[in-house]
Amino acid sequence: MAETRKFAPGDDLLEWVQKDNRRFLHAVYRVGDIDRAIKFYTECFGMKVLRKQDFPEEKYSTAALGFGPEKSHFVAELIYCDISHQIKGKVSNAI
Repeated sequence: MAETRKFAPGDDLLEWVQKDNRRFLHAVYRVGDIDRAIKFYTECFGMKVLRKQDFPEEKYSTAALGFGPEKSHFVAELIYCDISHQIKGKVSNAI
């Protein structure tokens, strides 16, 4: 559990950040166009594609992007899932 304390004027507020060895490992983002999102993350943030998987029969894709190896760097996972065919099927079955 992280230590909590009150800070007084003149305290070094960033001291705990400099001594803390925890890191943000992984975040998942749902995207509407995976190729466009990959282009954005690689061109704007300079991230590299670590892996990409496509599942065309399920209309589902996933990509992991990072600044380096997953063991030592943050990873953003992008997920695309076309649910329009599922929604159309449910609506037509309900009618």
